[in-house]
Amino acid sequence: MGAKKRFTVGASIRVNNPGVNGIVKQADDEPTSLGEYWHTIQTEHGECREPGCNLDLVPRPQGQGDIGSRDGNAVTGKLPFQWKVMHFADIGASEEFVQQLMLEMADLIGGTMIPEPRRAEVKHAIMMISVEGLMPAFEHLKRIRASVTEQMPVLNRKLLYEDFARVLWHGYKDLMQRASLLMGASVGFLFQNDENFEKGLAEFREAHPAVLPWFGDHLRTQRRNWQNELADFRNHFLEHRQEEPEKYKVFYQPGSAEALFDSVWRTTADILVTLLAMLLPPGVGLVEIPVAERTGQTPRRFCFVLPSHGEVS
Repeated sequence: MGAKKRFTVGASIRVNNPGVNGIVKQADDEPTSLGEYWHTIQTEHGECREPGCNLDLVPRPQGQGDIGSRDGNAVTGKLPFQWKVMHFADIGASEEFVQQLMLEMADLIGGTMIPEPRRAEVKHAIMMISVEGLMPAFEHLKRIRASVTEQMPVLNRKLLYEDFARVLWHGYKDLMQRASLLMGASVGFLFQNDENFEKGLAEFREAHPAVLPWFGDHLRTQRRNWQNELADFRNHFLEHRQEEPEKYKVFYQPGSAEALFDSVWRTTADILVTLLAMLLPPGVGLVEIPVAERTGQTPRRFCFVLPSHGEVS
């Protein structure tokens, strides 16, 4: 018999029976008497407990991978300093989502009590939100912008918006959840129906009493303003074509794509910062710097504060 399967927290897996995808929320340290490691899985239908024999890793889409592995560096076992330097994307650090999610977020993680090696795993998971979600979506958005003045077939134009929505949702729903789980917080309730959302939010508050008081209202607003509609577009039209195209015509407009990208990355950043704030040392807090006071080429949005000392970074 082969080795029993045990998956890491945050891994994207397939629950073979009944055939749904999910994210590993917890894995037992010891096998049961039958030799199986049991896992707690967060799926779109809620949590479930499954043995390793009923789970498989979800393979990465072709052409996607971690930084440093796109040219086969990781596959061939090269050390980071031996990796071939390659041009990854035409997206500069001046983009606000890059500043907050790829630059500033790493500094904020450094101020938490998350121990190594989990801290490195959290940093990597948050970077993947950009690398495999937001950055590909932004490249699609740039092509959408250019398409406004270009002549192209109707199908090609539609595919720009559909590919944009798919990868944006992947970054938000899948990759953001993975990073959250590594921080010890399950936000799967955010993607449930209204009744289960409220129930899950109450359980989240009970499990994390230090969460900021406005968190629940903020999530409700995002669900109402854009999240539920994007989920409906992705689940009921892009993936299963259960509705008529006319219902989703707003998703094929350049202005809507711009607003949606802005809403998704900002909500992602807000959720991650809220979770990180719960992991700061006692007496240390985070405050948002007013926009007018953010200076420099890569202006910071947040700074650490001590009650008796004021800003410390």
